[in-house]
Parts: sequence; C-alpha cells; structure tokens
Amino acid sequence: MAHGVEPLLPLDITEATFMLPDISALAPTDGLVALRARQLAKRDEDLALIHQRILSSRLASVREFEKRFANTIHDHDFSPGALVLVLNKKVEPASNAKCKP
Repeated sequence: MAHGVEPLLPLDITEATFMLPDISALAPTDGLVALRARQLAKRDEDLALIHQRILSSRLASVREFEKRFANTIHDHDFSPGALVLVLNKKVEPASNAKCKP
C-alpha cells in the first residue's frame, strides 16, 4: 500500500494506482520510476491480492463482531408467518405517557 496505509474503503479497486510495496527507506529516482510504472501497469495479480486482503479483513471483522457480541446475538429461527412481539423502546415510553391523565 502507498505510504504504509491500507485503505479501509478503496473507492475504485480497478484503478489500483494506490498500491505500492512497503517503502520504509529512501529509494533512488529510478527505483521510484519503476514503482510508478508498476502502479500504472495495474497488474491482475495485484488486484487479486488487494481483493483477497479486503475480503480477509472483512471476514476478520465479522468474526470479531460475532465474538464480541456472542452473548447478545441470538438465532431464534422463526418460521414464516410466525407472530413476533417486538418492543420499540423509543415509542414505548411515549405511549405510556399518553395513556396517563
């Protein structure tokens, strides 16, 4: 990634000019020109690599979310047509206040 920063939401993944190898030291001019040429080449393997990184990052985020909220996530497996009682906490206090004199 360019500048050592991985984009969280690449807006146009097919225009992969933001992809660079990790640059941690000073590079000569010809090396920088070669890196820019590689950026402009938009290699398919680079696009596949960034796609894989984004996909694995999203899956890791989903696993972390499920792990963090494992106690509150419930799969009730309601059948189609089943009646379900839902509490809307924003409306409930207001409806109680309306019923009082």
